[in-house]
Order: sequence, then structure tokens, then C-alpha cells
Amino acid sequence: FALIKEAHALNVKVLQLCDNIDLTNLDSAEITRLKDLAHKYGITLQVGFRWCDSLELEKYLEVAEQLEARLIRLLIDYKTPGITPDFVVQALRQVLPRLEKTGSVIAIENYDRCSSTDILRILAQLQTSSIGVCLDPANSLGVPENPYEIVSLLAPFSLCLHLKDISIKRFPHQQGFVIEGCPLGEGQLDIVRILDTLIRENRKLSIPVLLELWVPYVQSIEETIAIEKQWRNKSLTTLYQMLKTLKIEVQV
Repeated sequence: FALIKEAHALNVKVLQLCDNIDLTNLDSAEITRLKDLAHKYGITLQVGFRWCDSLELEKYLEVAEQLEARLIRLLIDYKTPGITPDFVVQALRQVLPRLEKTGSVIAIENYDRCSSTDILRILAQLQTSSIGVCLDPANSLGVPENPYEIVSLLAPFSLCLHLKDISIKRFPHQQGFVIEGCPLGEGQLDIVRILDTLIRENRKLSIPVLLELWVPYVQSIEETIAIEKQWRNKSLTTLYQMLKTLKIEVQV
């Protein structure tokens, strides 16, 4: 609830609630309050979770319907026992009628445990506009995959964008690199190039852009959150400037 109020104060129109907030633990009254508060402030809610089994998928679809959240971001972990390509395709195919009935969509996020190739194989078998991609150019560095190639490959199927910047530095001993988050525009990703490619190659008129921050932990949770808020404010200002430069309008 506090996060929705913060989003409103920042003039943010889309809020994706993922992973660290387990919405299935809320009762129906709390979900209704959450939905009503978002409506009050004109904020579009999206939900997201890490998928482990079909039951969890059904539970989150139910929560999404109650919240009137039309986009469900999905993380598929192929290193989880039992989560195989065949299982994923079969389970998603079973919920397609429900998605089509409600007008909802599932956006599968690319990351080190579900590569762009994995996702494209899933989409090729399902052949539906109800399931697409949550594009995150930085995530696939863990595969490793080139961030810009990922954008070109997945842009046509993308339903939302996780946008963050990263800093890549050598360790002091010079043997290897460390990848950490940083405020948008201060790292080594070409954010303008990513946005421009996505807008040109996406099949939709516009997709939501979700600002995401990888904030390195400092002395305490409180100090880390304080840094996150500084980065958030700075990054939103930078993002709006970039969008203005590109002369495009998207939901943020």
C-alpha cells in the first residue's frame, strides 16, 4: 500500500509487484483494498512471481483477476526439478482459455535460468498473443547473451520492459569482473539504443517500461533503501529525458 502511494507521488502510472511481495498471502479484503487504492491514484497494477508448479500459476492468475492486473510477469527456472520445456508448454496451454476470457497476458522474463532461446521455443509452440516476453536486457548476461541481441530477438514479442543500468568493473586482482547496478544512464548499457530498438521492432503501439534497480547492499537494509530511493528519483528523471529525446510516449 505504501509502495502505491510512493508511485503516485513520483507520477508513476504502472507498478509491477513481483517476487519479494507474495500476493497470494493477502486475503480478499486486502486485495480489494489494494485494487481500490491503485484505481484511486490512476495506477495500473501488474503482478509477477517465480513459477514452481501449476498450482502456483493458477493461484497467481486468480490474484491477478481480483486485482484487475492484466499482465502477469513470469520467471521460469529450468534448474528447478520438474520444470521442463514440455511441462511449461503444457501448463501454459492449459491456462490459455482463461487468459483469453479475461484479456490478460503472461510475460515470460528472460534471465540466466531461462534464456532468449528457451523463451522463443515456448512461444513458437504456443502461437498465441496471450503469452509474450518481459524483456530485460541486463538479465541474460548470466547466460551469457549479448544485451542488444536480446532486445532485437525478443522485441517483437515483448509485453513489457524491465529497464536498468549496470556497471562492469574488474576485480582489484584483475582476474574477472563484477557486474553491479547503478542509476540509469550512469552505467555501460546504451539505454537509448535499447529503447529505440524496442520501439521500432515491437508489434504494439507502446509497452510499459518498468524501472528496475540492482542496488548493492551497504551497511544495513535502511541505508540500502535510502540509496535505492536516491537512484530511483535520479533514474526516473533520466528516463523521462531519454524518452523526450526519442520523441516517444510510453507508460512508465
